[in-house]
Amino acid sequence: MITVSTWGVNQDIYFSTHELSFVDLKATGTTLEAVGFNPTNTLLAALAIAFVLLMTPGLALFYGGLVRRKSTLTIINQCVISLGVTTLIWIFGGFSLAFGPSVGKGIIGDISTYFAFRNLLFDGSVADANGVHGWAGNVGLVFSNFSGGVPLILFFAYQLAFAIITPPLMVGAFADRMKFRNYIVYLVLWQYFIYIPFAHWIWGQGFLAAAGVLDFAGGIVIHTTAGFGALATSFVLGKRVILKSDKNRSNNIPMVVVGATLLFFGWFGFNVGGSAFTSNEIETLPGVKEKVSYFLSVAPTSWINTIIALAIGMVGWAICETIFNKNHKPTSVGLVTGAIAGLATITPAAGYIPIWASVPVGVAAVLVCFSCAKLMHHFHFDDSLEVWAVHGMGGVTGSILIGAFASVNVLPSITYAASGYLFGIQVGATALAAAYAFVLTIIIVFITRPRLSATEQLSHIDIINHNEDAYGLANVYPCECEAIAAEAKDYKSWHRHAGTTKVKLDKNACTLSSNQVVSEDSNKA
Repeated sequence: MITVSTWGVNQDIYFSTHELSFVDLKATGTTLEAVGFNPTNTLLAALAIAFVLLMTPGLALFYGGLVRRKSTLTIINQCVISLGVTTLIWIFGGFSLAFGPSVGKGIIGDISTYFAFRNLLFDGSVADANGVHGWAGNVGLVFSNFSGGVPLILFFAYQLAFAIITPPLMVGAFADRMKFRNYIVYLVLWQYFIYIPFAHWIWGQGFLAAAGVLDFAGGIVIHTTAGFGALATSFVLGKRVILKSDKNRSNNIPMVVVGATLLFFGWFGFNVGGSAFTSNEIETLPGVKEKVSYFLSVAPTSWINTIIALAIGMVGWAICETIFNKNHKPTSVGLVTGAIAGLATITPAAGYIPIWASVPVGVAAVLVCFSCAKLMHHFHFDDSLEVWAVHGMGGVTGSILIGAFASVNVLPSITYAASGYLFGIQVGATALAAAYAFVLTIIIVFITRPRLSATEQLSHIDIINHNEDAYGLANVYPCECEAIAAEAKDYKSWHRHAGTTKVKLDKNACTLSSNQVVSEDSNKA
């Protein structure tokens, strides 16, 4: 049968390669527990999948409330479409490339192993009439006792939920600038060439996993790659073409808070759910393997670590806003942004570090992410919703701090706990993820050419992309010409200050004189 490896823990732990279908169990009279099935871990995995899937609509509401009203549906749909597109990718080769037996010395998985549910819902050991192994034996659910005694199909679904949420994290960085159809191509290429390879390198049987790199729930695989992919996309697309009067115009703050709350709720499935897939078999003596469960130590620890980091992030961000904002007042958006920064930073370390270590991790999240957000605004870089500062740098910070705080008292299977070696390989893997995602994303953006024209950005973006309007305001300013004319007198001084690029407008679509140029804002939408 298929040889599989651990997910999320060191590769010195090996799982049984024995797979059985329920038909096999009934024929032999064998119980599920006898072959390693763990009902507790399975229940946790099923709940975690539901929680993580909830994060994508939560993110859609969060981003949808932050942008201007005329692009609300566009950014919501950029999040939601990943549910459909990524699921198809995952079924038809994506999961197999990420978690199939490694080919090319740990570069990528074998695409045929789990393609179209092969060896997941079909028994690949059964030959068809021509003696070819594949989908011939439809036996329903295939049971595998690797990953904590959880059925293999649930591991597939859990990793699918992770893959779904990753590209939508980036869309806040290039709000108001991307054509929806081009975005779909961008999403597909990004999954195949960035997310899936890194999932294999760290969570599959890849070369980084073999080196001992740790990432409990996606600090490197998800947040670092998405954060630096967002940075690259925003860099290539350039600043938005918008009015000065539109800067910081979030269209629905209550929707932002509701979306963030769904993200908080789902994040516990994101972090705690990984404990269901910790090892269930360890070699206690040479040649002697015993079934053990780290669920009772990892799950509570990761839960408490997550809530502590969330709390420190929220309170710390409010303190920073009170000190450094011009009006010295914390904001609703700042409160939830700080909480997300804490969550993104604790994500890679949640199941590896003791509870006390979540305090310095949470503090580091606030200091690093808030500073990066301020730095980004100072240089007028148009990462619209601070994706790089919060997710990218949060993921980098948490992934590196694993090297300082990882403990065998939390997860005994960690080989290089809190050591110079672990710190070094964490730094190296994080740097590789940032550089790889940045460079490959630049190439993908140049291939897909997704930028909306200046005229399209001035028009109703939701109408252009979807022929729909979230709030029934499509005819208020079809091309915002009147507002542009009112602001034209302020443009020259602003242009010298911000150093914007030239803007070309389609006069057939929107009548503008040469001096009625718009400003490009570098702050939040």
